[in-house]
Amino acid sequence: ELPETYSDAISASEYIIKSSNRVNAKIMVLIDEYDNFANNVMSKDRDLFIELLNDTGYVRTFYKTLKMSHNQQIYRS
Repeated sequence: ELPETYSDAISASEYIIKSSNRVNAKIMVLIDEYDNFANNVMSKDRDLFIELLNDTGYVRTFYKTLKMSHNQQIYRS
């Protein structure tokens, strides 16, 4: 379970990666229907959409952190 102190995307993803390193486990991230999520948020709350998906928003930052990770614990296919 993710501790509450890891509330932003970068610290949350780093926590998950470090935790997997401790137990020598690999991480596989499956992202399905990203566009469906974005469309639903945009249709209901445009301000929230912009907040989540702008360059410094939670969703974008989370994905950027995963992409930038040079950690071998993340399986990419």
